[in-house]
Amino acid sequence: MRSPVPLLPGAATASEAMALRELGFRALKFFPAEPAGGAKYLASLASPLPDLIFCPTGGIDAIKAATYLALANVACVGGSWMIAPSLIEAQDFGRSNSSHGKRPLSAAAVERGNRHGASEEAGAAKR
Repeated sequence: MRSPVPLLPGAATASEAMALRELGFRALKFFPAEPAGGAKYLASLASPLPDLIFCPTGGIDAIKAATYLALANVACVGGSWMIAPSLIEAQDFGRSNSSHGKRPLSAAAVERGNRHGASEEAGAAKR
């Protein structure tokens, strides 16, 4: 699937992830992460879907983020907890509350992952 802009399609089930893989996507959003099974469920997808990487969002906080970031098939996490409401009010979108050891996927990284497979980008995201 071609898009004029980089995108990160979402999946909550293995079937949805497999359907998106068939369309050529290798980097996916896992949403809603916690209600859909959390880190344990996402870890269970690593073996049958080794070419996919995920950005889980939904129900994740700063404490749960570490569990997700330890997974081999997770490149980054997302959530509203990452930005203080005061930064949003000030429109200071360049700052975050803290760093968790992995850099977020940039639009270019998502595009590369979806064109060339996820494994190289997953390794780079952990550096």
